[in-house]
Amino acid sequence: MCFPPTITVSEQWITQSEQILKTIEQNIKKAEKDRLEAITAILYVINAIDRSLHGWRRWVQNLRFMTQFSSEELHQMEQGLSHVARVFIENDLDVTKRYAEKIPQSRFRIRQRQPSTDSSSIVA
Repeated sequence: MCFPPTITVSEQWITQSEQILKTIEQNIKKAEKDRLEAITAILYVINAIDRSLHGWRRWVQNLRFMTQFSSEELHQMEQGLSHVARVFIENDLDVTKRYAEKIPQSRFRIRQRQPSTDSSSIVA
């Protein structure tokens, strides 16, 4: 009996991630998209980001696994993730400011605070 070759979790993750990147590139290159296709592409990207974040969270929360990395390796991971977070949040902020009038206001209520406390809190 011949068994298929064993594939590791890391190899599977890499293969799936490469396929996700190809799909994202294909979506970017598609010149003519209707609104539904654009929404579908946005949702695909958000799900890809969520998948990656979930994977990172599983790694980082496993301290026994994380102790295998040197301080330099951890620093490099931190720097890379910080860069990605900064770019993502800057894009989020830009889109929110640009389209603020299209965001439904009824879902959020800004809680008024006393002058001596922080007034930046938003309650969902």
